[in-house]
Amino acid sequence: MHTEVAAVLIDIEAQLRQLGLWDKIPPSSEALASEQPFAVDTLTLPQWLQFIFLPTIREMIEVGQSLPDLSLIHISEPTRQLTQSRIPSYSL
Repeated sequence: MHTEVAAVLIDIEAQLRQLGLWDKIPPSSEALASEQPFAVDTLTLPQWLQFIFLPTIREMIEVGQSLPDLSLIHISEPTRQLTQSRIPSYSL
């Protein structure tokens, strides 16, 4: 399963880059410290994916930690409304 998830992470990064949504400069540490789901108050969805989700899941894979239920990628309606980017959805 870890191999399949790692492949999806690579694909998500590639899609973000292809769509021009990959940031070269990370958000501020304050923005990254948001306690809101998906950092909806401080980050766009692509930023959350790039700077929080992808690194967290990659680290979990590297250390062999059990992965969370990745259906958490289903984003709540308020988050969806604040997100203006279209990102392909994945199910594992």
